[in-house]
Amino acid sequence: MTEQEQPLEIREAAIQAELKKALEENPDALHAHLNNTWLNVAPAGEGEISFRAAPVLMELMDLKPAEHFSAATLTDLSELRKSQTNREFFQTLDAVREELDKTGEILEGIQEIKGFDSSGKTITRQDLIKAINKKLLPIYIRLRALGYEDADFNK
Repeated sequence: MTEQEQPLEIREAAIQAELKKALEENPDALHAHLNNTWLNVAPAGEGEISFRAAPVLMELMDLKPAEHFSAATLTDLSELRKSQTNREFFQTLDAVREELDKTGEILEGIQEIKGFDSSGKTITRQDLIKAINKKLLPIYIRLRALGYEDADFNK
């Protein structure tokens, strides 16, 4: 039985164990894995400039990565990501986020990061990103269990 043929729960448990081990070795490992995942998980707000709403990306929404990424970039992407158009990829991210963030807490945290102003505050933008990464963990684990890789969220 291949890894992708295993039940979703078993794949999620394996990824969770992998992350637990990485975090024991390095407390900042979570941020290294999630990197800019939070930028892709939230849809762009009205009038907001974001990766998901960038005009150049809007023109590429119905293309697969091979149709617009360099060969070097493609080598880092999962087979699942390569098989999807950008629109399908973001629809999957949205569906998983909606399933696992029913309260909207993650979206609220992401909006806080996007609008963060450090003047007169003891907390930093990096602190907010680390806090949201902890909340993103179930979404990240599910996406990895579906077949995505770290590079899929950061390209």
